Amino acid sequence: MNRTTLSTLCVAGLALAAVACSGGNSAGPTVLSPTEFGQKFKFADNELPGWTQAKADVDPAAFNVYTSTDDLVARIDGAADAYAGFRVAVFQDLMGPDPQTCNVVTMDFVTAAKATDKFTYQKDNGATTTIPGYDGTVATASTNLTGINVYAHFNALYFELQMSGYMDQSQNLDLNKATSAAAQFLAVLKTKSN
Repeated sequence: MNRTTLSTLCVAGLALAAVACSGGNSAGPTVLSPTEFGQKFKFADNELPGWTQAKADVDPAAFNVYTSTDDLVARIDGAADAYAGFRVAVFQDLMGPDPQTCNVVTMDFVTAAKATDKFTYQKDNGATTTIPGYDGTVATASTNLTGINVYAHFNALYFELQMSGYMDQSQNLDLNKATSAAAQFLAVLKTKSN
């Protein structure tokens, strides 16, 4: 190997190392604008088979990007203080096979430590249901009346999924069906996070 080739490889290696070390920001080495962040994490129709975006004419708040905790108050029933510290948040309502629905919340907390803290808060408050394929330190859920609330984090990103419509024919919660759907959503979100 000649000196020029070796120098080129060293420079390329240093550049890759610099990109890898910038992992404190969920958007990678370049911080995405709120609009770019929203578009990156917005689910397209049938991105998950059978799931489509709620229509804005039916629900004007079906998709929104937030940059202020104050803006969240109306959207999450006054619980916005629990989400303080995020840089940008995306809320999207999705419609699945009737009667299934999913409200997806994606938040950039700037650092992995802050996203982990938010996740740990939810876990410490009773979110103990396992999501298939995910370690309990990365994703967990709690049950709700007709489904589950999922909490997860990847690097500096924090996610919540409010999933409903998972009752069986006896009107009991079909936990296996709900957690399986949650795992599919998280797989897409994890891919979008890279």
